[in-house]
Amino acid sequence: MINLYIKFLSSNLIIILKNIFVNRKVRIMKYIIGLDIGIGSVGWAVVRNDDDCKRLEDFGVRIFESGEIIESNKNIRKSQRRRKYRGMRRRIRRRNHRKERLKNYLENIEFVSRAELSEFFAKNNHDIIDIRVRALDEKVTPVELTAALLHIAKRCGYKAFYELSDENNNAKDKKAKEEEKDIYKALTNTADVIKNGGYRTIAEAIMKDSEHFSDKISGRYKYRNIKEKDEKGKKESGGKISENDILFPTEMFEDEVRKILGKQKEFYPQLTDESIDKIFDIIFSRRDFEDGPGNTDDENRPYKGFVDSIGNCPYYKNEKRGHRYTVIGDLFALANKLSQYKYVEKNTGEVVKLPRDLMRNIVNQSLQSGSITKTKINELAKELNIVILNTKTAKNENIADCIKYLKAVKPIFESYGFDWDKLISEEYTDQNSLLNRVGDTISFNITPKRRIDALNKIDELKGKDELIKKLSEQNFSGTAKVSDKYMIDAINAFFDGTLVGEFQANVQQDEFSVSIKTEKLLKLKPFDNNSEYAQNPVVFRAINETRKVVNAIVQKYGAPNAMNIEIASELNKSFDTRQKISTQQNKNEKERKNAIKQISLITGLDEREIRPQYIERYLLGELQGWRCMYSNEEITNKKEAILNKGKQYEIDHIVPFSRILDDTLNNKALVLARENQKKGARTPLMYLSAEKEKEFKQRVNKLFKGNKITEKKYRYFMLESLVGEDAEKILGDWKTRNLNDTRYIAKFLVKYFNDNLYFAREKGDDKRPVVYAVKGAITSSLRRQWLNKETWGRYDKGELKKITYFDHAVDAIVIANCLPAYVIIAAENHKLRDIYYSAGKIKTEEYRKSLDNCVDTLMKYYGMSPAVSRKLLEKVKETPSLLKNIRFEVEYRVRDYELMKYFFNYDTKVGEDTLDQIFRNDLYKIYDHQFADSIEMPIVSIKPERKYSGQMVKDNFLKKRVANSENKYVKTIDKNNDAVLDNSYYYCVEVYRTRSGNIDLQGIKYTDLVNKNKKLYLKPCYKYPENYYKYIMYLFKGDYLRIKGPKSTRLGFYKAVNNINQNSIKITRYNSKYTRAFREESTTISADAEIEKIYVDILGKKGKVLTKHGEPLSLLPEKN
Repeated sequence: MINLYIKFLSSNLIIILKNIFVNRKVRIMKYIIGLDIGIGSVGWAVVRNDDDCKRLEDFGVRIFESGEIIESNKNIRKSQRRRKYRGMRRRIRRRNHRKERLKNYLENIEFVSRAELSEFFAKNNHDIIDIRVRALDEKVTPVELTAALLHIAKRCGYKAFYELSDENNNAKDKKAKEEEKDIYKALTNTADVIKNGGYRTIAEAIMKDSEHFSDKISGRYKYRNIKEKDEKGKKESGGKISENDILFPTEMFEDEVRKILGKQKEFYPQLTDESIDKIFDIIFSRRDFEDGPGNTDDENRPYKGFVDSIGNCPYYKNEKRGHRYTVIGDLFALANKLSQYKYVEKNTGEVVKLPRDLMRNIVNQSLQSGSITKTKINELAKELNIVILNTKTAKNENIADCIKYLKAVKPIFESYGFDWDKLISEEYTDQNSLLNRVGDTISFNITPKRRIDALNKIDELKGKDELIKKLSEQNFSGTAKVSDKYMIDAINAFFDGTLVGEFQANVQQDEFSVSIKTEKLLKLKPFDNNSEYAQNPVVFRAINETRKVVNAIVQKYGAPNAMNIEIASELNKSFDTRQKISTQQNKNEKERKNAIKQISLITGLDEREIRPQYIERYLLGELQGWRCMYSNEEITNKKEAILNKGKQYEIDHIVPFSRILDDTLNNKALVLARENQKKGARTPLMYLSAEKEKEFKQRVNKLFKGNKITEKKYRYFMLESLVGEDAEKILGDWKTRNLNDTRYIAKFLVKYFNDNLYFAREKGDDKRPVVYAVKGAITSSLRRQWLNKETWGRYDKGELKKITYFDHAVDAIVIANCLPAYVIIAAENHKLRDIYYSAGKIKTEEYRKSLDNCVDTLMKYYGMSPAVSRKLLEKVKETPSLLKNIRFEVEYRVRDYELMKYFFNYDTKVGEDTLDQIFRNDLYKIYDHQFADSIEMPIVSIKPERKYSGQMVKDNFLKKRVANSENKYVKTIDKNNDAVLDNSYYYCVEVYRTRSGNIDLQGIKYTDLVNKNKKLYLKPCYKYPENYYKYIMYLFKGDYLRIKGPKSTRLGFYKAVNNINQNSIKITRYNSKYTRAFREESTTISADAEIEKIYVDILGKKGKVLTKHGEPLSLLPEKN
């Protein structure tokens, strides 16, 4: 009853609050939330938007671990490492399970006892290889035979689920193909050594062939499936199988066991045919791949078979993902690839859509030959006077890899008498066609026996055992990213002229146009484990932290009026794609640094004097071969072109900036000033003469074919007019791409906030989108336009990211100010000015028509009155922002002590009191004293990491004779075996009081703890320091500390241990990033220091000094 009453009160309270907001009976601040959502960060801003008060109310940054990469090695995912170790644990567990089962069985048939085995292995001086060889010809003792069988059970060789060959074409990617080839060669080479040497078994080869199976240094047997090592002792193949490795096939071990047991059967009556089969089954049986690890009857096991783990299609939510290795999968991959190319009409140079005749010819060729190549596609295109050009997205995958399934099965079916033409004459999008059924069956069943049984149920294959066996050996596995239904619909749409990307956009548009009727709350509920992104930990953590930030904002300021969001581009990309982007960014950074050096050599300037515009001019000059892009005249004086003191050269916007607001290098060219004046507010092709136009197009095509310029820049160069269908398509596409974020994750969050969060809307607000997704390109452009170009609006934003987290907050402030109507006004305003000045400062019919159309649009979609919109359209010269003083508000608000010294050039010796006064005086310039006095310097909110999880010891074992006792952890394997590991990873640092009353530190390592019943304990063997008296607090990564020493006071976030023996820890300076620019090597805690932990909430608001720090960890009772 009490719970029901509380629920009744809370639901009614929400209704009351909604009525208050809607009826405006009390004064509630009207505000917009700006969010900059990235991997590992959420920048946020609250911008007040009352009629009588518009100002930056609040802002901040939430920082958290993405949980994806390992800091010490950015190329390895944590999930990869977890998977690697989990796989190792399973192999060890299964190996031990086999050995235990074998011991139990031999003991049950009274062949050997455990005591005999223990006595035998205690001596540890037996040559097991010799026993295995002797057992082929003579009687060995029961304990010796058992030892030999256990030795084989421990490592029983390599066995693939599918057929391996030197030219396996079914692997998922190029790297996998090479790995499979190396495995095949290693298996073949090892088998050839045994066969050519005339050895009966593996053991006999190991004992007699010292050339191949003897270690060159120690002379010991070398029989494990290990990698070859170089002279330094390192694995030559980087931990992967190479063709020179020793790799024994399981079949050879099976043959050896049969031969050994066949001989020993002569001496021991216990070794009957039935018992030999049982022993053989124990050693070599494998669980079905489909069952997955663990007990198959346990529904709560964490890892199930892949069949149960197949996810749903991201577009058709109720459909399971389809299989990649089917005709449908091949044709979808082909359609997707063909949609990424650019097709140019050879005679005119015009970019055209993929001609349907060419499309049909390519598909028919792929089906008939069971393969396709880029060369063949080019031949087919040439017949229709079409030139096919790669685009940035089309370069990533070889088109031949699209037809994987057909290429593999065509020769198999034909070799067993099937008419291939008849097979492909069936409707290829029919899931019931024979080829699709075979592909689905093989992909769904991975274990060979299951595959064979399933294929035998297909009527057309019954009785064809050899064909079924051959098909079952193919390496077909894995699902597509989408369902069969989606692939079929996309293929059909492709044949009707819709590119795969366009089809996807249409499906998403339909999906997100439907609003789910849910009760909108003032506090967003947590996501459940079945939510859309729950299986993607990186994205899930980002959107979940965003949810928490929004809840905290709403709790402090009430319901928002609207919300603008920007999603980091990398958040919707895979880890591998982000790694490629990171590699490209590093490459760009190297090019930029090289450009700075070259500019310094050319101009004689110091590298520190080189401005971003100089770099831009140099890069464009290099790209163009130091020739004017329009006239093709040589630029003989590079120094003048870079510095431009004589105003001879200019950087021109290829398509007038006013039309598309694209200020990137994609829309820029280095040209002679006189050529730029001739061109005016036109495209290059609009002003060049017919003769020069032809030569210009040839140069542009050469740059594009040589991958010197992007597809976007190519289209800008080739735009023939600013009016007409082609122009509208390009300019309209730009608006679609850059004014609205249409990516799936952006739409997901827009819909999530729209459907679940209560917004306090007023009369007239219905014309403005409640939640608006801004694209990063427009944010970047407006940031440089609105903010100080020497500080937050600087061109090289990468430098900002190196020194501070507050760049995310600044982006959020810009995003909150980025009103849809204002962005449109900015673009149209520039367009009107172009028309006005091009007509000799006359308002022509074209001008009036364009103005009226924009006024109508702003009224219809954004509710802006015609009088206001006309005034803005005709008089404003730059994109309006919601805040009139945004430049100064950001300049004076977004700063702390370190930024004021480093970024705003204040003397590093200036004390904090002086900086506080400067900070406060600047605020008085833009705010009333009451509001200014309420503002504190911002603090980053860093999510503390307190979970007892992750890597507890370093990967490699330590040599016992050199192991440091302080960082040594001895892991007992059994009573005769142990290993030494490096356990220098700390879970936390304890601050404690000594017996003499001083402060001291001790590091608590992961290996010092044990988790029992979801509670952490110190292990019973844990030793407290001798001077230990009383617990004070624990320090975790992300705790905000104030450390008062005898000479100074330090504030910052705790990062890690530096040297625990010297009481040295690493903390940041205030909010700064832990990078070389702001790095604090260490802070030594003196005996008389005072350490305070200060509460910082999710919004970065500093609270009180924490006086309670929880209970200390206790020792685990001995009985546990």
